[in-house]
Amino acid sequence: MFRFGPFSVLAYVSILLVTSRCPSALPVAGGTDSLTVFTDDVPPSSDISHHPYPTRFEGLNLASELPSIWRRDTSTMPGWDKIAAYAKEQWGDRKHKVVTNDKHFPQFPALLCAPTTETVAVKYTGQPQCMTNNASSQGVLSGTSGSVSISVGQGYTVSSSFVLSSTTSAELFGSFTTMTTFPDITTVMQGFTTSATISNTQSDSLTQTYNTMQTSTLVMVSETGQECVATLVDRTCILTGTGVLKLVGKGFVAFEYTKKVKDFVHIDELLRDPASRTVKVTFEGPIRAKSSAAYEGACKKP
Repeated sequence: MFRFGPFSVLAYVSILLVTSRCPSALPVAGGTDSLTVFTDDVPPSSDISHHPYPTRFEGLNLASELPSIWRRDTSTMPGWDKIAAYAKEQWGDRKHKVVTNDKHFPQFPALLCAPTTETVAVKYTGQPQCMTNNASSQGVLSGTSGSVSISVGQGYTVSSSFVLSSTTSAELFGSFTTMTTFPDITTVMQGFTTSATISNTQSDSLTQTYNTMQTSTLVMVSETGQECVATLVDRTCILTGTGVLKLVGKGFVAFEYTKKVKDFVHIDELLRDPASRTVKVTFEGPIRAKSSAAYEGACKKP
């Protein structure tokens, strides 16, 4: 049995973003609130595919293109109290379940989306552990006086692997990509902005590398019988990075009362501001930064 409030469009609370797509985000498990234990025995209800659907969702394959969240995330949104108050006003303060991602209605998920217009700042924690290594690169002699060329690599590479560290991570599955800004590391690298993939667990994490290494040539003048050597300085630092993601709620939530009666609210009419549907999660992970530089070479007889 379905009952709709004055703001209803479908059989779920609709949490809609200003934009209709969420290209980078995390799939999340279904669940219920703490009032009752959600079981999978909710029978399929009447077909709701014919109901009017918000035009901003038209043409989307929600099951494959967008992620999901569960009730705990929706209830931690700043505007959740307004949703709960509306449900109480319409249907009373009765025992109920708050259900998301009902397996019988996979086309109406609850979602968390990372805004594509924001860049996440990475912060370094603690002191970096660094070590320096000197190496030599030797040029090839022609046996007569002239110039000697030595190819050397200069620049830096940064590898990182981030996972969610907040309490919500247990309900998030998969990974998503967002733009991240890394600050300077003294004597190693300059700050930069790049995309980073953030995963739910370490076992699913991906190592990403930002590379500025370029090959340059040192040219030295040598005399007959001299060997020319360039000194290369490699400096490697290991440290931990952390950051905070803002994820915006999107999708559908159902209030289920006794005897499988569902009451539904159209949240798009209640929470128009994306800020009222935003939750924050933290991430962290190891960062390895390596720089290579070449001092001017020297030529001398062996």
